[in-house]
Amino acid sequence: MKGKKETADWYVAITHWLTSGLAIPFLISLIVTVPISKLIGKENQILYIISASIISIFGIWLGVIYSAHYLDKKYIIKNAQKITILSTIFLSVVNGVYFIFTLLQNSFTTFIIKVLFFVLEIFVFYFVSKRYIHNTTIIDSSAQNNTVSQNNSATPPIIPEQNNTLVFPRVYKVLNQVYIWSVISVTVAILIKILLSLKKGGIETSAGGVVKELDF
Repeated sequence: MKGKKETADWYVAITHWLTSGLAIPFLISLIVTVPISKLIGKENQILYIISASIISIFGIWLGVIYSAHYLDKKYIIKNAQKITILSTIFLSVVNGVYFIFTLLQNSFTTFIIKVLFFVLEIFVFYFVSKRYIHNTTIIDSSAQNNTVSQNNSATPPIIPEQNNTLVFPRVYKVLNQVYIWSVISVTVAILIKILLSLKKGGIETSAGGVVKELDF
């Protein structure tokens, strides 16, 4: 099709992830978070983190919509479901690795809040991408011209049937693997956080041996 190019699904998925999962959320967070930090103050850390996380999710939502329109104009998409799954995996793995390393520097309460919002970001990214990324409709112009020349009728163009059949076992397997590795990564991060706190003497116990305070 004119103006569009056909490329590998993984390349389109990376483009989608970079645009909607990194660039646009970062820009929106950079623009909006600064005035919010001055409004509520960084000393109120919990409220600041929740506000920044909500802004990040909003940025992902807008980023996915923008990226979906961009992909529709630039690329011929034949397997929208595969692109959605691949880009979600990129977001979960690459963003998740950076996310886990930064989590170790936070308090336990901040840690839990950020984990919950990160999981929510993954779900928002996946379902909004699934909603707005569609297979490209290809019109067979030669068949249309032949039909018009033969009977001069208003027969609509022939559109090849698209293979949108989802291989549910395969999709479930991929999402299940993403979920398992996400749980493993978060669990490892929590254990590291607890071990670091134990090393620093952050856990105090009462005389009966019951945990009295967990100060991260």
